[in-house]
Parts: sequence; structure tokens; C-alpha cells
Amino acid sequence: DWESLFSDVLEIAAAREHWRVITSELKDRQLLAPANAHSVQRLVCAYLMFDRMYREVAENGVVSKPKRGNPKAIARISPFFTAMREAGADAASLEAELGISPRRRT
Repeated sequence: DWESLFSDVLEIAAAREHWRVITSELKDRQLLAPANAHSVQRLVCAYLMFDRMYREVAENGVVSKPKRGNPKAIARISPFFTAMREAGADAASLEAELGISPRRRT
């Protein structure tokens, strides 16, 4: 029920596709179990958050420019970049936990 978590039609479609790919992989590897449902949901959400933050970073850059008119303002790492990295790390951790990370397959 991705509509209960997301309102954007494209993100809902992406969530469904990620869910299909992940559950197909788990099924093929005989790792699909009801107990993994929430981990798969968190992984799909991490993918979507990563993609959302990545779009922002791609458009505006890694460094946020200082605010005009404020002499004390300095350039800083974009909070979107920080969130993107955290979502990527969360996804990598969940992939490993579920056994679908390419590094963990062997």
C-alpha cells in the first residue's frame, strides 16, 4: 500500500517496481519470508529517499551557497547530500541484511 506512504504517482510506481525486483530476487534465492516484509519496505523507502535527495543534489550541488546579505553566512554541505548518503548507507545495510547485496551473494 504505497499510497499510504507516498503521494507522488511516480514515486508510487517506483516503489512498486523496487518491491517487485527485490521480492523476485529474494524468491529466486529462496530467502523470501513474511518476516522480511518490513525490511523490504524500509529498503524500498531508502531507495526512494536516495533518489529524491539525489535529484536535489544534482540540481543544486553538494555545497549550499551562503545566504545573500548575511555577512556571517558560509557555504555548507547540503543537507540533501547528507540525507542522500544516509539513505545510501541504509540501503546498503538492508541489502546486506537481506542477502541481496552483490558482495554478500557469495
